[in-house]
Amino acid sequence: MIDGTLGGGGHAAALLERIQPSGQLYGFDQDPAAITLVQERFRKQFGSSQFIPITANAKTIATACATWSITGQVNGVLFDLGYSSDQFQRGRGFSFRALSDPFDLRMDPTLPTTAADLLNTDTSAMLVQMFRRYGELSNPHRLVRTIISRRLDRPIITVADVLACVQQAFHSQSSDLLAKIWQACRIAVNDELETLQSMLTAAFTVLSPGGRMAVITFHSLEDRIVKQQFINWSSTKCVCPPELPVCTCHPQPVATLLTKHPLVPSDTEIRTNPRSRSAKLRVIQKI
Repeated sequence: MIDGTLGGGGHAAALLERIQPSGQLYGFDQDPAAITLVQERFRKQFGSSQFIPITANAKTIATACATWSITGQVNGVLFDLGYSSDQFQRGRGFSFRALSDPFDLRMDPTLPTTAADLLNTDTSAMLVQMFRRYGELSNPHRLVRTIISRRLDRPIITVADVLACVQQAFHSQSSDLLAKIWQACRIAVNDELETLQSMLTAAFTVLSPGGRMAVITFHSLEDRIVKQQFINWSSTKCVCPPELPVCTCHPQPVATLLTKHPLVPSDTEIRTNPRSRSAKLRVIQKI
């Protein structure tokens, strides 16, 4: 099995318990802090042959599986595209409440550009596009004008600096508004949407026949990518040009869609874990 988004190891622990005594779990995370945390968590419970941590982005799954000689032998891949509680405590600005944290938002601390760098250096047009495309803000110009004006006076460095810009632009710091702004910056810094597409493609190539891929998304942009890719893999729809009188492409599905509609949390689960409220689970099985 592969956990492509290891995080705090919650899903990994559940998977490991279910695939023992002979199963192996390969856990990917681009954040070395996450790898260290989970290794320590599993040290006494699971051996090195049961849990294999890999410090890398999950888009490298195909290369890693070739190195470990397990391509085509993976029975399941899980991607949880949400954020673990540990990430909110790493001093990188993931939490709105960590006012003194640098506005970093990098999942991989070796990436060259932080979220603050984007706000301090991108052009007005680039920032408008980022907030509109990745945050789905209806009126990003107000915020961008405030950011441009503020950075002429002094650089935007901390979470508090960003909150001040939001307050000045919208006279509000509602959680929904901040979530959209943080989402836009985070996606841009980590190139999340393009990386997601690469992750899905790489993971599908290493699945065994009958192997399953499960993806948990938390916003419409990433869910749209997963939904469309799963449809493409499971579709029998002809893609020939409309001018052709008969089908020549003879489409053959390479997977079976196991969730016609995404699975969503129950009211009980949401009450227990409010962060799950926007989660959607989609599953596909390789033919």
